[in-house]
Amino acid sequence: MSYTPTNWQTGDTVTAERLNKMEGGIQAALDPFVVTMTPTAQDLSGTMDKTSAEIQTAYEAGKSIVFRVILGEDYFVDIQLAFAVKFPEQQYRNYVAYLFNTAENLLAVAETGGTDSPNNYTYSTTIYPLTPAS
Repeated sequence: MSYTPTNWQTGDTVTAERLNKMEGGIQAALDPFVVTMTPTAQDLSGTMDKTSAEIQTAYEAGKSIVFRVILGEDYFVDIQLAFAVKFPEQQYRNYVAYLFNTAENLLAVAETGGTDSPNNYTYSTTIYPLTPAS
């Protein structure tokens, strides 16, 4: 879910409901739901500090979701959630974020994986080397 702005027209009435919707959208943008991802494998896959159920609750509440991938003691990268996929056979969505690293010519994809487990704390990654256009 995401914030959908109101398309205001001349003559529209400002109501408490409309103002609260706007306030909620601003709050979601300023206060994202951060999922800290700690790599435990060479491919940077690993564990999360939030469960599948917690992520889904935040998503359904319209929160902005950020994956914070820990890369060192004082080094991390924040990646905005790109999309969520709901598989019919699984209760919890697969949440996906991706990062283009132009310095190393690669695309990294992190995803929680669709699951039936509300207590899933793991994520996987796929790293694609990119060939620059000549």
